[in-house]
Amino acid sequence: MIRTLIAERTDPVLFGLSYDYVGDLSETVALLWPGQGGEVEAPTLAEVVLTPIPRASSTSAAGSPPGSTGSTRRALGPCSN
Repeated sequence: MIRTLIAERTDPVLFGLSYDYVGDLSETVALLWPGQGGEVEAPTLAEVVLTPIPRASSTSAAGSPPGSTGSTRRALGPCSN
């Protein structure tokens, strides 16, 4: 019954390949079942690349993780090329 329902809603080749890869009927159906209409459009590559990643809130006022001395660069010395 479930196989019939998903077969009516998806491409049979896509279902067959997905089922072979996933190996479980319920997981395959869950991944392929059509959305509820509230789908969001994927961002463009430019949006992904140009959007800054927010910094973690667990940094100290100096910008170093808690418990670190912030002296890693000084301890290692200058970079030599």
